[in-house]
Amino acid sequence: MLHLEKIPSGVRSAFGRAVLDLSKRLGIHPDWLMAVFYRESRLNPASVNTYNAAGLIQITPTTAQDINATTAQILKAGYLDQLVYVERYYAMRIKQWGTPKSVYDLYLLTFYPPAMGKPDGHVLFRAGSTPYERNKALDNFLGVPKKGYISVRDIKSFVNQAIPEGYRVATNETPATPWVLVASAVLVAAGLLIGEKTNQNTNATYEQNA
Repeated sequence: MLHLEKIPSGVRSAFGRAVLDLSKRLGIHPDWLMAVFYRESRLNPASVNTYNAAGLIQITPTTAQDINATTAQILKAGYLDQLVYVERYYAMRIKQWGTPKSVYDLYLLTFYPPAMGKPDGHVLFRAGSTPYERNKALDNFLGVPKKGYISVRDIKSFVNQAIPEGYRVATNETPATPWVLVASAVLVAAGLLIGEKTNQNTNATYEQNA
């Protein structure tokens, strides 16, 4: 499983099994979850960003209310217990927006659901808007910064940084055909940091960026 070695050894096996079970219930690949966890929190359940989004997928205070929780509760939960909140979040979003068909879809479902399934050139945020200013480090596709907008292509580039070069990540885009996408492209130089506290995330919940 992608990045499982980064989980503390005492909880690693149990966490891996729990992620597998969760992925089956959600109908997605476990590696997608691990890639999102890595991008949002570096797999740190105690991670908090500048805008008080918390946990493995950086749930905001407002979104926490939507899943009958608080960010304080999320932060008190350990690796395993926090997956309860992760599942509540994704079950809610999948009901609203549909099941992700790729790791990129899952990240967009976490970060900005209206962009899920959109083409690479689709623009999420433009310079001058609050969402852009909060996430402007993402305006950096292939190391060419500050185009003045953040597109799906930028998001894919950002996600690719969580996937080791050559690592093969499954896709559900054609369920009857067992093909895979190769996490390719040039990995953008490390350092796309959003927030100033304990993690390297992208303020990853929808209402925070709307």
